[in-house]
Amino acid sequence: MLCCVCVSLFFNMCLTDSSFGKFNTTQMRMMLYRSSPMPAEWVEKAIKGFKGTEIVQGYGLTETSPILTFLDWEDHKNAIDTGELEILRAAGRPVIGLEMRIKDEGGHDLPTGEVGEVAARGPNVMLGYWRQKELSDKALLNGWMHTGDGGYMNEDGYVIPILHNGPGWLHTVVYNSPEPKYWMQIILNPKEGGWEELIENVKNGNIYQWEEKVIWEVIGD
Repeated sequence: MLCCVCVSLFFNMCLTDSSFGKFNTTQMRMMLYRSSPMPAEWVEKAIKGFKGTEIVQGYGLTETSPILTFLDWEDHKNAIDTGELEILRAAGRPVIGLEMRIKDEGGHDLPTGEVGEVAARGPNVMLGYWRQKELSDKALLNGWMHTGDGGYMNEDGYVIPILHNGPGWLHTVVYNSPEPKYWMQIILNPKEGGWEELIENVKNGNIYQWEEKVIWEVIGD
């Protein structure tokens, strides 16, 4: 097998399985994960566990055929080698030939570091939804595919995804303990309000159920 495309949780499920060491994975050239970033400890375990395999991350939509950004092998490897792990939060940089912007609610470009909606245009973006002109016009506003995903772009052109849910921007990424093999971290913008109640609901199991350690990290002033 030359390449495997999977969700990020797949790595931890493999690496914590007692039978993992019995299998030869040396013919695997690349593993591309999607759905969310991975915590640094998973990336480090994946690099060691899948020896000789390049670990990359992709982000995209069906409407974009289906890729927008890549966080490549060098990004992953350098993050672990140098200890500069912040890049592992990113979804990567736009693929060649694609333009990407962060837009406000009015469709205007936002500056570096400001959170808005991820929008893109390029040859891989759809022409529209079949026989759904109103929906197509809304998604392809002014020629830009509006993904419905929140995020911001840093000074190096990396897109850091932030999901919009309820009262504010939040990001459901990355922390786990070995057992069980599930994880959750929420990063919230306190300026939006309502986040204290959301945190308490999650901690009390009213939204998600789990037993592992959870890290809560707040962004914004």
